[in-house]
Amino acid sequence: VVMQLKSLDAMWSYLLTMATFVNTFFLSQAYGFWLANKANTRKVQGRLMDISMLLATHATRGENGRYTDASLRLLEDVARYVSL
Repeated sequence: VVMQLKSLDAMWSYLLTMATFVNTFFLSQAYGFWLANKANTRKVQGRLMDISMLLATHATRGENGRYTDASLRLLEDVARYVSL
């Protein structure tokens, strides 16, 4: 019985090493993918905010300094469409 348990112990240590390696490798790859995705998403979000800022800066304003109705509708539409 002891000999069978020793062989089971040896097999278990090989499997444990392999399982640890697979989990570590997978988590490392998954984290790298997530980090790259997060960075790319933030870049896109930044460019969308740049577009919104340019539109708000150059939108037509009336005599009182407020946006005209057409400009306000445009800015609201763009704000709705660029929401992530």
